[in-house]
Amino acid sequence: MIKAAVTVLVLCAVLSCSDDTAVMAELDRAEAVMEEYPDSALALLDTLDRGRLTTREARARHSLLYSQALDKNWIELTSDSVISPAVKYYKKHGSPDYRLKTQYYLGCIFRNAGDREEAMEHFVEAERYVDRATDWQAVGRLYSAKRTIYFDIYDFEKSYRDALLSAEYYSKSGDIPLMVKAMTNAAYCAYFLDNYKTADSLLNEVRDKYWDAASITNKSTYFSSSLYMAVKTDSSAVKRILNEYLQTITDPEEMDWSAVANIYRMSGNLDSALWALERYPLAYPDYENEPQYLLLSSLIYEDLKQYDKAYASLKKYSDIVGDEDIDKFEADTKFIEERYAHENAAIRHRNTVVMIVFGTVTALLMAALTINSLRNRIKIARLRAEQERLEAERKLQYLENFNKKLLQEKDTLTEMLSNSSLSDNARQSVNDMITTVTGLLSAKASGTDSDVINIVNQKMEQLAENRNRFVLSVMLSYAAAHPLFTAALKERGLSDWETGYCCLYAMGLRGKDIGNLMGGSHSHHNRASVIRSKLGLTGHDTNLGRWLLKFAKETENGGQHTAI
Repeated sequence: MIKAAVTVLVLCAVLSCSDDTAVMAELDRAEAVMEEYPDSALALLDTLDRGRLTTREARARHSLLYSQALDKNWIELTSDSVISPAVKYYKKHGSPDYRLKTQYYLGCIFRNAGDREEAMEHFVEAERYVDRATDWQAVGRLYSAKRTIYFDIYDFEKSYRDALLSAEYYSKSGDIPLMVKAMTNAAYCAYFLDNYKTADSLLNEVRDKYWDAASITNKSTYFSSSLYMAVKTDSSAVKRILNEYLQTITDPEEMDWSAVANIYRMSGNLDSALWALERYPLAYPDYENEPQYLLLSSLIYEDLKQYDKAYASLKKYSDIVGDEDIDKFEADTKFIEERYAHENAAIRHRNTVVMIVFGTVTALLMAALTINSLRNRIKIARLRAEQERLEAERKLQYLENFNKKLLQEKDTLTEMLSNSSLSDNARQSVNDMITTVTGLLSAKASGTDSDVINIVNQKMEQLAENRNRFVLSVMLSYAAAHPLFTAALKERGLSDWETGYCCLYAMGLRGKDIGNLMGGSHSHHNRASVIRSKLGLTGHDTNLGRWLLKFAKETENGGQHTAI
């Protein structure tokens, strides 16, 4: 009986080992076809009897491969129940590749659930294994996922960095189509950083070296990025690029209709712009909730003078973007807070373990524990001191820049008081603005950084109100002296405020001076662009200030002026 029992046990052990080997071989086959035939990999994993997964390693590997197969077949998981065995096992076991993939796909699950913070935490955890990983394609996907999240929260510098890393690792893996996709994404990020030279270089490299390997989606991204680049750097090439885009990309679902519609709109071809806008749903079925579509729709309908539709689109755009921006900026802040808290928690945990272990040994080891604890405290103190130093430098730079703008604005306002055409109300508005600016300069000279920041926050609204009142006062006083000029501007659709803005030009102020008065060159450029559009001026026409001076003379002389 003893011999029989031993024989049975040996046979069970042999059969068990044999079945474990067979199970691992089946998992090997599923992994081998995962990239090229993900549907076949999912089928193999589905047909595998779960009862044969008798070891922790087998269950962990099956759960990781199954999560991977679902992701590659566009079946989005929003719960970690499937990948949980892999997370538990690969936390302490397995190769760097399996550990990286486990954290990556766990991050994808949280991303699918809309939790960017938790997703990024696991992507950062996966990044710990990059230096020891050998699956370059998996590393490329990791950096591509990070790039997407950083882009969504408007951190274009980090998004650009991770796009380049993604392209580098896809290149190492030999996957040229994915490398091309990463390069076009990097060019798109560079465009948003106003780094047009780098963006153009990346796009040219795609076109010259990898065009045949690029997918239809990659080529569409290339053309849409090239269109936006051409608008900024070479407007003469826009028409050629657009025609080539429409001829090359024949699948409407792959076309960036927003780029096409916007180019048509900017060129004044509103019928074609509306035609492209109506095709936007082909690529984005949920177009009614797409901020890009809503904003573009508002602009096109406004140009078509269909103001009800323009307002409805703009209202919905504002509601959606407002909520999204709050979430994104909160997410960005939370990333920083969570990383800092995570570092402190890791330090505290390490100290606790050291104290428990060293509490049982000799006084010499206790001394070592004390030294280690002091080092950690010094490290934390240095981190905090560095953060405080950087924050102080940021505040100082902000105040210096703000001070320069205030000095420029004060000089411009003081010079304007010498203009005899200003009414008493306009002069009072100028004096009010000078008083506010002088108060801010005095605070900069005598107060602490915190005092100045508080004063700036309190007086910015007052300064904005003074500026608006000043522009309206200029319009009223100028209308009394030059009624034909102001009436002609209003006939072209300009508001009272915009008319007053034009009067500043007619009084001889330069665009730079007006920009200083209105709070910065960026807002001035946007306002000037709107006014140029209403006056019928294009990007190739004369300077707005010279045009308005000429227009003022012609209207006062009774001449008829036609926009260039």
